[in-house]
Amino acid sequence: MRYLAYLSIATFFTISALVSTHKEWFSFIYGVPGKDYLTHFIGMGLLAFFMVLGFSSRAANHRILSPVASLAAASLLVTLDEVIQLAIPSRTFELKDLAWGLTGVLIFGLAAIGIQRIRHQYD
Repeated sequence: MRYLAYLSIATFFTISALVSTHKEWFSFIYGVPGKDYLTHFIGMGLLAFFMVLGFSSRAANHRILSPVASLAAASLLVTLDEVIQLAIPSRTFELKDLAWGLTGVLIFGLAAIGIQRIRHQYD
């Protein structure tokens, strides 16, 4: 599961860089109502989901981070991604985007914590 966490972080940064340099590649999203907020909510939420499951798993007693620390790390990455947009001319910083991203982190992260608790109840 830890590999999924690393893969989600790499995917997060890759997509962020591609959106900055090749916005036209993502034109298929333009027709979706609320696309910007929806992509922030789901994308950042999935990042948090995989980080919590991958880095705070108790499997083999090799936990890297606690679930709360995993959520904090995901929140920091999401915030950093939005703040960096202030320096990139092709991107736009918006507090609404940050709010939707952090909401996704919270909801998907709490879901991952719930899944972990249920799994460990039956271990």
